[in-house]
Amino acid sequence: MDENFPDLSFRTILAKDQVPAKGALTERLHKVANDYQPDLIVCHRDAERESLAARTDQVRAAADGVACPVVAAVPVRMLESWLLADEKAIRSAADNSNGKVDLALPKPDRIESLADPKCELFNALRIASELGANRLRKFNEGRARSQITNFIRDFSPLRVQSGFSAFEASFIRAAQQFN
Repeated sequence: MDENFPDLSFRTILAKDQVPAKGALTERLHKVANDYQPDLIVCHRDAERESLAARTDQVRAAADGVACPVVAAVPVRMLESWLLADEKAIRSAADNSNGKVDLALPKPDRIESLADPKCELFNALRIASELGANRLRKFNEGRARSQITNFIRDFSPLRVQSGFSAFEASFIRAAQQFN
């Protein structure tokens, strides 16, 4: 998003640890707004078996009355599909940024059709680590997954994914008020 707002800096706080994914989404969004008093909330919801439009509408309805803009981030399958688009970021998150082994990542325009993006991502992280069998057993794919976005410098490959394109457009509209 830096390319859209080069003069703005963003501070991100993950509320998922403080506001567990239990209970009604409306209650959780209001709790985040009250506890953190953010300028903007990005609400991640995987589309899963719902359509992108239906899941986005659920977020909009749940956000009614929240004191700040709420932007829906709705991957067509699951968030891990978005993380599969940057090989260098995956290698860096696996603590092997100079690795050379082929990760066999899907092309960005095929990611939304993957049956299990999380499995694909975790496999890519294990391969990217290039660890031996003993050390691989101790490798934490979940921790590595959470680091991937820290290493992504170019989100443009994701623009072929309908969920990401919708999220980016909504985020830009919401963030323009701060520019």
